[in-house]
Amino acid sequence: MNKSTILIVDDEATNVEILVEILNNKYELKVAYDGLIAINIAKKILPDLILLDIQMPKMDGFEVAHILKNNDETKDIPIIFITAKTQKEVIIKALDSGAVDYITKPFFKEELKLRIANHIKTAVLQKELNNRNKIQEQLLIQQSKLASMGEMIASIAHQWRQPLTSLGGILMNIEECHEDGELTGEYLEDRIDAAEQNILYMSKTIDDFRNFFIPSKYKKPFDITKSIINAISIVDAAFINNEIRIILSIDDEKVLDYNDNKYKDHFLVDGYVNEFSQVIINILQNAKDAILEIKASSENRNILIDIYSQEEDIKIIIKDNAGGIPHSIINKIFEPYFTTKEEGKGTGIGLYMSKTIIETNMQGKISVSNHENGSIFEINMKRCFS
Repeated sequence: MNKSTILIVDDEATNVEILVEILNNKYELKVAYDGLIAINIAKKILPDLILLDIQMPKMDGFEVAHILKNNDETKDIPIIFITAKTQKEVIIKALDSGAVDYITKPFFKEELKLRIANHIKTAVLQKELNNRNKIQEQLLIQQSKLASMGEMIASIAHQWRQPLTSLGGILMNIEECHEDGELTGEYLEDRIDAAEQNILYMSKTIDDFRNFFIPSKYKKPFDITKSIINAISIVDAAFINNEIRIILSIDDEKVLDYNDNKYKDHFLVDGYVNEFSQVIINILQNAKDAILEIKASSENRNILIDIYSQEEDIKIIIKDNAGGIPHSIINKIFEPYFTTKEEGKGTGIGLYMSKTIIETNMQGKISVSNHENGSIFEINMKRCFS
């Protein structure tokens, strides 16, 4: 069984030697003699526990704890302050900084060992619980994707109809030219090129759908605009078939060219690209269903998506004209398994998972409100500059 790792942070070599002698047999120990080095080590190895002194040069223990607790990777590492300071206000400040315990020097050896063992056991159990929750979240995300698979397949059928018709026309042209004795090498090459373009389009459609169902394993920078364009491409055919227009604008400039490479790295965020695309698709599909439910005339079937920057934030506004969400339920729509759709037509997990993806997994914010003619979903994300 692997030993738990403890990071000892103290600028006094004697204090470090005492702790190493007490703990060395049971734990894997790492040592830092100042706060800055401790932060770097903690980020690199993610220890199971940190024993932290308060009085240190350059950076005291309070500052070290503040930095670690405000970092997504290190915020859950338990910190125990070990110090000679016994003032009440210092102890309160230490615990308020996020420490799980406070031990004063001199300490009893057995008490120290028991406190450390208890906190590590709690941390390990919490880590296991967090891992289980993440697995459950991924299963719900996949369930949400699979729940909409029927509509996705219908969308593929819509998107393939035109290129398949075009391929049929190309074959007919080749056959007619051959029968009339007018089939030249140049004409055949031209028709083959046209057929290949249609096949490439169909292949890209399949890749888009296949990639959408692959869970993102790691956070990484991705472009918001490119992700939204990809989400639109997945569902666009079903919207066109229902005469619903999706209008996209970036910084108040309407987008007419859906070439996603044109907008690469325009608005970077750090997160899970496929899951973010799923959030956009969930909101768009709900808007489509609401528009069709109120039987709006075709000229009023619009969904507007605005992307713009505001200081260090990126805002995505998705606005429909489907009449809005009743005030009696608008505060419930992000709750798990809450749905207004008929039985069998909605799982009630789409918007719940959207909120989980944006707020829990990507540290953003998602909210909903009504305007005069419909509803507005607003997503706020922190901009990534690297």
